[in-house]
Amino acid sequence: MCGPEPLRDLDRHAPGVPGRAEHEQRAHHLGLDKSTMSGLVERAERRGLLARGPNPDDGRAVDVVMTPAGHELAERVYADVRRALGPLTEALGSRERQAVTRLLERMLEH
Repeated sequence: MCGPEPLRDLDRHAPGVPGRAEHEQRAHHLGLDKSTMSGLVERAERRGLLARGPNPDDGRAVDVVMTPAGHELAERVYADVRRALGPLTEALGSRERQAVTRLLERMLEH
């Protein structure tokens, strides 16, 4: 099964081009080898979450982009996580929540 990480990762690694990232960038960011990433992309493509298409800047390259269904799934997962974490963060003050958010974002960057 394909989890949300590759989907979220597509939007994070290609500034200015929503849903586009290089295959090797995604694999490296997720700590996966290229063949594992290929399998994840293939399964997500079969499920209609990702699509492959030609890279407009490099005719040899193939881009992988999120489909509307991929974006919908990513949004649902994000909302589910927010709902699950909501009760845990309610006891925190505004500054504490901001600090936790900053720390989690920093962790996700690496």
